[in-house]
Amino acid sequence: MNTLLRRSLATAAFVLAAVASAQVPTWPKATPAEVTAAGIGVQLTGIDYGNGTFVPGTYFGGTTAVPAVTPVVFTSPDGTTWTRRTLPGNGRTNAPRFFNGKFLLGVQPDGPGNGAILSSSDGVTWTSSGAISSTLNAPSTFAFGNDVYAGSVSSPIPGANQIVTSSDGVTWTPRSVFAAGSSNHVVFFNGKFYA
Repeated sequence: MNTLLRRSLATAAFVLAAVASAQVPTWPKATPAEVTAAGIGVQLTGIDYGNGTFVPGTYFGGTTAVPAVTPVVFTSPDGTTWTRRTLPGNGRTNAPRFFNGKFLLGVQPDGPGNGAILSSSDGVTWTSSGAISSTLNAPSTFAFGNDVYAGSVSSPIPGANQIVTSSDGVTWTPRSVFAAGSSNHVVFFNGKFYA
């Protein structure tokens, strides 16, 4: 291959690479400073947006160095400036979800069972359901449809319950949906819940 052709192909490849990289969005780091400073002593579990507010689920501790677990959320109107919010209770937070004007957040205390669900309309003030059951962990996901909130839960007792439901997002009822196993995800589409 002659030198001119090689240079032309190299130039064409460079131009294609430049065009391709221009189409990839950049992701500026906007992590709350307190989270960045905590290093491995913190977990960000997920984030959702609703009512003009970003809310990431977060917990500090739960490591050998820092065994006590402190659940918090941060709120932000723009995804850049963050304010720490205290949550009721203690334990590891799951990812928050926003449905029907309400944030929902599962919080799991140390050990199996006694999972709780927190709810908030603004991400600032949170209400706890209390333990949904002594044998149920906190929901890992939520869905909303047909005026019903649903959360997927696991249990230390296989097959005990797999779903919790609520009409208001505050009071929850455990539901057993199949004989054995546990659910780790629930979604709603086309008029039905799927777990």
